[in-house]
Amino acid sequence: MTEKCDTRATRFPLGASLSIDALARDPYPLFRKLQEEEPVSWVPALNMWMVTRYADVKAILLDHARFSVRSKHSLVLRVLGEQMLSQDGKPHDLAKQAFQHRFRPNAVRSEAEALIMRETQYLLDTLEGPVDLRRSFAARLPIRVMLALFGMPAALESDFRQLYSAIEAALSNHRGDPAREQRGLSAVAALQELFAEHAGFDESETSLGDDACSRNLTLIFFGGISTVEALLLNAVWALLDTPQHMKRARNEPGLLPQLLHETMRWSGPVQSASRHCLTDVEIAGVVIAEGDTVACMLGAANRDKDAFADPDHFDPDRANLRSHLGFAAGAHFCLGSHLAMLQVQIAIGQLLAHFPRIESEEAVLPALSGHEFRQPAIMPVILSRHVP
Repeated sequence: MTEKCDTRATRFPLGASLSIDALARDPYPLFRKLQEEEPVSWVPALNMWMVTRYADVKAILLDHARFSVRSKHSLVLRVLGEQMLSQDGKPHDLAKQAFQHRFRPNAVRSEAEALIMRETQYLLDTLEGPVDLRRSFAARLPIRVMLALFGMPAALESDFRQLYSAIEAALSNHRGDPAREQRGLSAVAALQELFAEHAGFDESETSLGDDACSRNLTLIFFGGISTVEALLLNAVWALLDTPQHMKRARNEPGLLPQLLHETMRWSGPVQSASRHCLTDVEIAGVVIAEGDTVACMLGAANRDKDAFADPDHFDPDRANLRSHLGFAAGAHFCLGSHLAMLQVQIAIGQLLAHFPRIESEEAVLPALSGHEFRQPAIMPVILSRHVP
């Protein structure tokens, strides 16, 4: 029988003390304390369990027999409807296979590399001097790439940006604001109308119906925009914060993949992955009841000192940086991971090539924020084409 919330609060005082705002500001010291004292903890602010150790998080993500992405309480399901991130087993596999051919490494290289380069150069050619790199570049590039990849007109960029923002807010609506949810649902409906009208995807190629294709396209577009924007901004943030790595990135283009994997580990765009218990499960001595929800904290796992030496230090030379869980693990490993990495690799490579001088406009870098989707709200920088 599920414990009463007040009993849980007594048993898990650290979890009971957490707030969404505190997690959004600077979660890593909180994660460290949880890993040491309450590696499995009940968090009333989220109304779910939180698991923070790397080994436990990875084990849950790989355990498809006892943990599911399906739940009537899932925000992804509520906002987007049935799609591969709310499905397990054969339904999930069929949905993923319908799109997988577009996101394999060879397909990404052959079909997307040239258009990524084209869209990157188009945007960078318009920039000079003081700019907000988020608004003018990071937020625009992935939308334009996804539109081009699915044969949709670039003129839809502004519409997609507005709809995406409403969907993002609804997917992080843990306080249950009904107006926020309704805006997200309306945005999903509008997005699916645009897919039906413009998307160059032939539903007859798959066993999915039109509605299922639209729902999965909505998820793919959201993930393709969110992950790329945040990874690009967080990587630039890290380079500005560590000038030695900025210099190396300019002189060693082959370092970029390592820099991006380390960014995924050190401050990944997606900080958590929810799973729902199909049976009573014991983790680290704590019994989690059937039907309860577990927040697998990817951001915490990637800063676990038992998995990564000196985890708070940004180190693109660390031997095991590709062991990070930034793209999750198991059957629900991110479909668009290769596309995301290629986009950001090209984007940062071209950014460095176009601008010999890149520096923060402010004395202090803007804070990274967000407990679920993490990135700076703005990125004011000075870009100069002149050698300093």
